[in-house]
Amino acid sequence: MSTKSSTLKIKLRYAGMLLVMLLAVVGCSEDIDSSSATVRGGLTVTISNDAAITRSIVIDNPGIQLASYWKEGDRIGVFGTQGTNSLFAIQQETIADDGHTAKFQSADGIPEGNLLAYYPYMENAVRSGESLQLSFPATQHYTLYGDSPQPDPEACVMVGSGADKSGISMHNVMAVLKIGHVFEENTKVKSVEFRDLSDKPVCGNFTVSLSGGIPESSFNGTGKVITLDMAEGVEAQGGSLFITFLVVPARDYPKGFEITFVSADGKRTTKSVGTRKGKTLARNVVHLIGDIGAYESVPGMSYKLKPNAMIMTPDKLEMIDIINVYNGHVKNADGTYVYKEDGTGYYAPQMKLIMHKDLNPKKGNLLIFNTPTVQLPNGAVLRIDECRSFGNDTYEVTAVSETNFAAPFETLQIGSEPTLDAEGNIIEDKGMEFDIAPYVSEIVEKDEHGVIISRTPVSHHANYDTNVAESLTRSTINHTYNVPPLTISMDDGSHCSCEVTTKIKLPTRLAIGIMQGELQYIYLTVNPQIDLKTSFALYGKYEKTTRERLFTIYSTGLPIGPIVLIPEIGFDGAVGVGGEIKFSASTTFNYNLGTYGVAYNKGQGLSFRKQDAPPPAKDDNFMPKLDAEISGQLYAFGSLGMSIGVSVYAMASLGLSTDVKLTFGIKDAVSHENNFQPRKLHLTPEIDIAPYTAFVGGKWQKVFKGLAGKIEFDPIWERALDPVVKRNVWTMNRTYTNDWKKISVNDDWTVQLQMQTGFNGITYDYDFSEPTLNDFIFAVEAYTGFMEFQPTTGIGHFDYNDNIHGHDALMSAGLPHLIPDFVNCQFRILHPQLVDRIILGTYKAGTKSQNFSGTALLNVPSGQPTYIMTRVYTVPKDYDFKKETGVDSTPWGNAIAGSSPYVWYYWPNNSNGIPYDFE
Repeated sequence: MSTKSSTLKIKLRYAGMLLVMLLAVVGCSEDIDSSSATVRGGLTVTISNDAAITRSIVIDNPGIQLASYWKEGDRIGVFGTQGTNSLFAIQQETIADDGHTAKFQSADGIPEGNLLAYYPYMENAVRSGESLQLSFPATQHYTLYGDSPQPDPEACVMVGSGADKSGISMHNVMAVLKIGHVFEENTKVKSVEFRDLSDKPVCGNFTVSLSGGIPESSFNGTGKVITLDMAEGVEAQGGSLFITFLVVPARDYPKGFEITFVSADGKRTTKSVGTRKGKTLARNVVHLIGDIGAYESVPGMSYKLKPNAMIMTPDKLEMIDIINVYNGHVKNADGTYVYKEDGTGYYAPQMKLIMHKDLNPKKGNLLIFNTPTVQLPNGAVLRIDECRSFGNDTYEVTAVSETNFAAPFETLQIGSEPTLDAEGNIIEDKGMEFDIAPYVSEIVEKDEHGVIISRTPVSHHANYDTNVAESLTRSTINHTYNVPPLTISMDDGSHCSCEVTTKIKLPTRLAIGIMQGELQYIYLTVNPQIDLKTSFALYGKYEKTTRERLFTIYSTGLPIGPIVLIPEIGFDGAVGVGGEIKFSASTTFNYNLGTYGVAYNKGQGLSFRKQDAPPPAKDDNFMPKLDAEISGQLYAFGSLGMSIGVSVYAMASLGLSTDVKLTFGIKDAVSHENNFQPRKLHLTPEIDIAPYTAFVGGKWQKVFKGLAGKIEFDPIWERALDPVVKRNVWTMNRTYTNDWKKISVNDDWTVQLQMQTGFNGITYDYDFSEPTLNDFIFAVEAYTGFMEFQPTTGIGHFDYNDNIHGHDALMSAGLPHLIPDFVNCQFRILHPQLVDRIILGTYKAGTKSQNFSGTALLNVPSGQPTYIMTRVYTVPKDYDFKKETGVDSTPWGNAIAGSSPYVWYYWPNNSNGIPYDFE
């Protein structure tokens, strides 16, 4: 089958990229705020993306989208059926969210009938039926966006047709050249000239026909040269790639064309293109011309190819025709198939093509496609598997993917191999820095079932970085990703809601080393910097958690010198809440996570390294709102998961999965080695991090060294629910007689009692610690009520038989009030009544430590048992116990941890009325 007649033939005359984008830049604004862009009254005009073009569509550096969109002040001309050339213009607020649609308004109103429109507005434009007669400028102006060049917007002609109600769809008419040239020494470039070697006109009057829906143009002017005017001149650094853009007519150039750089000293440097077979420049396409693709002189990168390898630069792409590209089961060089870790086959691009004899095609030669195309969106390293003569000047070639992307290189070094300190942690000043933000093609959100719920093309942010590899070595671009909120709304009763939102920066470094065709190392380090915002609310008892994929960022390949990197990044989030208390809390967690690295080293497999950042700062401003009474368990958390990685030609992949979690909740009380910790409310971050499994050189890598796992931090905020008593000393101020009285109990027990003569209060000395959530009142109290005693087993020097015997003996003798002194027992007061309380002080919320000491004089009743204790109360709180007849209650439920209650007894049966004291 002849290649000329093959319907499968797709010419790869020009290096192509992944996305089909609009390539003429109508206007550039620094940012279009989607929250404020609305379309209002007027004539609706939309820039079409012309996605149906079936060629190798090129955009400026993959993912850096040379896209057309409207800006404030843009002017178009509109013709109705009457042939009047009406001027229309826009204002910023009429531009739609995506930047491609806007409402244009005119003082003349909207013309009647079938409408033809064009950009930019020209006073001398004429309509003739379904055609427009326009003029293309002979001089274009060097235009910058930031520090990067872009096509002159006034040369990016668009035309379209439509009607008042349906609006107008605009299409690009011209082709765009991205011209790269490396000068041997520093040169000030004053202008760039373009001419058709067939001596046809390239500027002046031309006609555009819209009768077929897609514009077709023909030139009838006399201008033979297009000049890009660079005013005072632009410095081109010797040895570095110099980039310019030029807008030219889209058509066949049967003898090719030439581009001439004119320097300030009058020197002319000319480059001819397409002189062998001619050259076709398609409208709506950016064509790479010149030295683009090689990057021999990029700071931070060096390489040397093997004799049998070549980079498919734009000039070499001129010498091939691609017949077919398809995915096939990959074989190693020895003929064995490559399998993935799960046992399934590994499939990668294979290609049928026609190569010119000047490329010297031979079996085993290696072809490096380092500019992503529609056919090869990730670039490729292909090995010629079959090669046979096909006519006088061409060969028919079958090329298959080479699993070892290092094979074409004698040496290759990108960045420097990161060095490690004595503890094996990364020293951060090595490697090439990069950010994938300019290369993002779209953000895809999915639901919990993986169904796509949203696709967001990243197309209206203009960013025209002309020399990606060079810029990557200079500095890190910290792009901020705004992760969409993850929200849980509970049942219809609104028992609970929680939300997590975040912003994150991901400065990344990469280092690759190859020697003699073998990969020596790949290092990838990431320094995540997050701004995590959490908000929770719970009203009643509830519990629920969820984890969802937030979005995945899809990026085209990123050419770094002779290789293509494919960034891999995605975000997921989780929220959860549970408990039995009404509460609400919100906080912002700003943290630099430190640097983490995953590496492949020849002979060692994968390893993981880290450079920890300082612990997160304390958050003294966090203060949740809670009910006064905290009971049961309580938790709430929000987390952000990140997968950050990179692959080379989609063959050698490595990366990190990171999860940052912020938990708010209650920690139970613990006692460890005499160190009592009360129940606490806390806010604590933690990080889980792990490397990917990597695929390198046709083999799956499974060796992991130094895996970090979970990194736990101390709470950044915590408050105790009760204070802790580190020291408690107190004594009862009493006086006794010198006499002792012996009493026999059932002829089995004899006890001695000493008579007390007075009671002057309590002397206390307490040390409180632990910052608390609320203020606490510290008090001493006295209660009366019926005492109930139960013997205990095996405590102290009493065994169970002693306890039960003593208990029964004293009970049968009518002396239950003697039990605490002579029997090891538990006791409680039934129906207690508060008889006196003295407030000793207030322990303020957040206080780290405080001492309370002094003497308190209690007014205790005579003739009945009395219970004395120290207590703390949360403020505000009702001090008295609820009195419920017939219901047992224990008054020391809030007794201070570490303190001991004291039972004071009076023996009412003493004949002289003097009480006896038992402890």
